[in-house]
Amino acid sequence: MLFTKEQTFEMCKKVAPIFEFDPLVVMTFCVQEAQKDEHDSNLLDAEAAGLEQGFYRKFVRKNPALKGWATSSKVLMASSYGVMQEMGLCLFEDGYIDWYFNQATDGMKQWLQSKYSQMAIPSAIDAIDVNLEWMITWGCKHLAGKRKAANGDTKKMVLLWNGGGRPAYYDEWLEKYETVKKEFGS
Repeated sequence: MLFTKEQTFEMCKKVAPIFEFDPLVVMTFCVQEAQKDEHDSNLLDAEAAGLEQGFYRKFVRKNPALKGWATSSKVLMASSYGVMQEMGLCLFEDGYIDWYFNQATDGMKQWLQSKYSQMAIPSAIDAIDVNLEWMITWGCKHLAGKRKAANGDTKKMVLLWNGGGRPAYYDEWLEKYETVKKEFGS
């Protein structure tokens, strides 16, 4: 699903303050992670899911919390989603998968079978990938954890968001922040 920058920023203004973030900071993550359309720089691609093989090998494959899960569900945990490109495993660890199942109707729960079934995991991922508010809400929740781990240091928070494996990520993010600030700042 594609969202315009304007739609995305409006949602950032709604959600970011709940987590004590400046909407411009959250919008920068959205632009950094989802502005992939070469033909229209105003569009953010929420469907740009990316499988991270190294993440799968390091964090998912032998994760005891995922024991008994179908291989396809584990692969979904090693992919990134939405305008903030949050990893499936992070969504799981932050409680999104449980939340998704618990807010379902009784009929839907019966169809899904259990929170972590081979039906429930793809359903939860598909649902977040079309709901801009959920993407930004759960992204902000995860980002708040990174801010805490970084003791409020923005550079460290940004690098933790990207796993810290690419130091240039912060400079790229900072450049996007300046662009976002010019475009949406007051």
